[in-house]
Amino acid sequence: MDTCSHFRIKNCIGICSDIAHLEEYNGRVTNSVRSLKETKSDYAIKLKGRNPEEYGFVLVHENLYSGYGYVSKDTPLLTSDDFETYVNKQRNTLETQRIVESFVRKNPKRIVSFRGTETFEYDQSFNL
Repeated sequence: MDTCSHFRIKNCIGICSDIAHLEEYNGRVTNSVRSLKETKSDYAIKLKGRNPEEYGFVLVHENLYSGYGYVSKDTPLLTSDDFETYVNKQRNTLETQRIVESFVRKNPKRIVSFRGTETFEYDQSFNL
């Protein structure tokens, strides 16, 4: 059996090199998958609109870029489903994912998190 490239550089702890026991390896995989599932979140990123009467937003579902949209400042957005009404769906790619993650790290105050049925309305005093 061919081993992975990490084995060749003496960095492999996987099953392909017979270094890890099957149960141990499966346990690590299970923990990794559980960790990824637990950290998924839904949120919107508040942005300036195309004019002073609206807001823009980027929608993220389960940590994947879903698209962008614009909405009038007087439109109440009560749930994450309300954002879905106004979103222009887009395909998530590695590039969009990196752009969103970078923006989120640099602009944490623009993030609106959704947890279950938690509601949100745009803060009219929000200054960009």
